[in-house]
Amino acid sequence: MVPGLSLARLLAPASFAAALLVAGLAQATPFSFEFDMPLWGVHTNNAAEFGTGAVLDLTVDNGGASALSQSYTLAQITSLSATAIGGTFAASWSASDLAGSANTSTNFLATDATGAPTLDLLAQANPAFIQFESGGLLVVLQILKTNGVGGPSFELADLSDFPPNFFAGQAIGPINCGASEHDNCGFAVAGTALGGAGPVAVPEPSSLAAFAIGLIALLLLSRKGRSAAEARS
Repeated sequence: MVPGLSLARLLAPASFAAALLVAGLAQATPFSFEFDMPLWGVHTNNAAEFGTGAVLDLTVDNGGASALSQSYTLAQITSLSATAIGGTFAASWSASDLAGSANTSTNFLATDATGAPTLDLLAQANPAFIQFESGGLLVVLQILKTNGVGGPSFELADLSDFPPNFFAGQAIGPINCGASEHDNCGFAVAGTALGGAGPVAVPEPSSLAAFAIGLIALLLLSRKGRSAAEARS
C-alpha cells in the first residue's frame, strides 16, 4: 500500500461533496419576496408618513423545498414588513400579529419556473383578506370581489390618526389601476426573490454527471494505488 494513501482519504473529498449536495437539496422554506407597491390612492392625506408608495417584503411557507413554480395562500404568510417610499412609515409584523382575517386559504402569490414572484390581488369571485396589526400600525392585503365591493386591495394605516381625521392616517393603493374608486380595484405586481432560505434549485443533470465522474475517478485512483503497492510487495 502506498504510504499515507488510503481509500478513506481518497474518498473524503467525494464524501464532502456528497454531503454538500444533500444539504442543498434538503434546504426548505420559508421563502421571502419583495414588491414595489403601486402609487397610493386618493385617501392619502398624510404624505409625510406614507409618501408615494411602499416596499412590501413577504415571507411565506407552503412546506415546499423549492420556490420554483409555486403558489401561496394568504394563510401561508409567516411575516411581512412595509416601508414607505418618501415617508416615515416603517413596520414589521409576524404571524402572532395576525388579526381579523377571512378566507385566508385563497391563493394570492405565485412564482414562475425561474422563481420570479407575482403578488396577485386582482378581483375574483370570492373576497379574501389578511390583516396584521401591532403597535397601532396595520397592513391589509385584500383580494376583491369581481364587482369591486369590499374595500382596499392594499392598505397601510396608523391607528393613532383615527379619529377625527379618519382618512388622514391611512394610505390605500393603487391609484393607477384604472377604476373610478381606486381603493375598490385589485391589481397584480411583479416582485423579486430575496436571499435567506431560497429559492432552492434542484441540481441540473450536468452537475450530477460531473459529481459522478469525479467519484469514479477517485475510485480508479484508489485501485491504481493499491495495485502499485501490491506490485512492490
